[in-house]
Amino acid sequence: MGVLPLIAIHSLVIIYVSTRLHLNKVMDVSIQNLAMPPFMPVVCIELGYYLRHGSWLTDISFQVVCNQLTERLWEWLLGSIIIAPAAAILVGMIIFFIARNLQRTAS
Repeated sequence: MGVLPLIAIHSLVIIYVSTRLHLNKVMDVSIQNLAMPPFMPVVCIELGYYLRHGSWLTDISFQVVCNQLTERLWEWLLGSIIIAPAAAILVGMIIFFIARNLQRTAS
């Protein structure tokens, strides 16, 4: 959820989804920081631009993103649809292996 282009409401959406799925809200909101700007939005915009145009966006700056906001939001959404599941699987696997190793050392 942290990768999606939900500008300024990430935390509210994550808390709502966590409540509906009966998940740990504190952990979910803290993991949101893994997808914090500017890195993850730039990666999503780059991937979305590549999927739409077949080449990489070479001129990415604050002015480009703000002046062409509607196009960049569609590219961000398109890129996040691909990156979000991949990031979720990667982070889930990392947390699983860390938890398993901690459980072994505690036993």
